[in-house]
Amino acid sequence: MSNYDFENEDNINVSELVALYEQSVKEENTPFFRPGSIRNHHRYYEERGQFENALEVAEKSLLQYPYSAMLLVKKSTGVF
Repeated sequence: MSNYDFENEDNINVSELVALYEQSVKEENTPFFRPGSIRNHHRYYEERGQFENALEVAEKSLLQYPYSAMLLVKKSTGVF
């Protein structure tokens, strides 16, 4: 399982970040994003009513941030 490290996340808009995430998923890689970017991903999918995608982001994010209270709560409640 390889990781993408999007170290220049601040210079990329949310749509581009989501596109990079979706491409890494298609390639069966685990992307690495900072917590702030993860919140942006959730918001992006929530606003479009794509709750299954938001849950998938939470699950993949928990692989890298297993003790994140925000991610654990979002995953357990399904509230995005």
